[in-house]
Parts: sequence; structure tokens; C-alpha cells
Amino acid sequence: MINIMINNCKLIFLIFLIFFLFSFEIRAEEEFKFHLQPKSSPLSSFEDVYSNKLRLFNFKGKVVLLNVWATYCAPCIRELKTLNDLSKEMGNKIAIVPVAVSGENGETLQAFYKKHGLDYLDIYTDRQKMISSELQIPSVPYTLLINSEGVELARIVGGADFSSTVIKAQLKNLLRKF
Repeated sequence: MINIMINNCKLIFLIFLIFFLFSFEIRAEEEFKFHLQPKSSPLSSFEDVYSNKLRLFNFKGKVVLLNVWATYCAPCIRELKTLNDLSKEMGNKIAIVPVAVSGENGETLQAFYKKHGLDYLDIYTDRQKMISSELQIPSVPYTLLINSEGVELARIVGGADFSSTVIKAQLKNLLRKF
């Protein structure tokens, strides 16, 4: 009888724990948080799928959405799917630069992109995590909005839904200015 009570208590505790953990999902950011003073964009290099070294100044003249993410991060994967849709919708009006910092090479990331249907995003990696270090990013995902002159205007810390009307309006408003 005591064993049955202990097992029931364990089961109730387990159910409570599962409910508790899933009820506190991190909310996605609803918009970019613009800086009071613009900041210089990171100078660190990263690589494309062919191991070519790039820096953000390679995108100068375009509004850049730099997304720092990792393959092991579930919020990152959800966010990448909305970035993929945003890229499809906006075309070449904005440079969406998703940089993986989880250590994979280009070939592994190509398979990851294919598995998740990320057909409208280019593949970039920072295996040395230089961007994360330079920006002092505590966790992923992390997104920066950089104007066409290479100046960081805003950030989103944590997951974001890039299909949201608020974020799309912020981006379209910025594109009108630059």
C-alpha cells in the first residue's frame, strides 16, 4: 500500500513538473528594441557555405538583419523558419544574414537547412564564435538590425517571430529611410 502511495506521489510530482516547465515558455520578442545611440556593427569575420571569409561590411549599402543562432536551439529553429518566410517575401530589399555559432561546417549546415526547408536563406557560420564574443551575446538566438551604412540600430534578444506585423512594419519603415 505504501509503495502505491509513493508511486502515485511520484506520478503527481512528474505531471506537475511537466506542466510547470511547459507553462513558462519564453515569449518571443514582439519588436526590435532601438538604441538611443546607434552602435558600430561587429567587425568579426564569419564564413559562407564555401568557407569564404566575410564581414558585415561586405553587405554595406543594404539593410542587414544579422541573426546569431545555433542548430541545437529550438527557439532558433522556429525563428529561422520565420526568417526564411521573411526572406521569401522581401527578396533582395534586405540582407538576412543568419550566422550559426554551433560549430558546424557548411556541408552539415546545408543538410540542416534542407531538413528544415530553409530555401530562402543563405548559409553562414562562425565556428570560432568571434561574433558572439565581440557582441558579448549571452545566449542565442540574438538578432541585430544594421542600416545600409553599417550602423547597428536595434536588437532583439531571444526568439522572435519575423512574420509578426509589428516587426515587418519596423523593417519596411527602415527601408523607406535608407
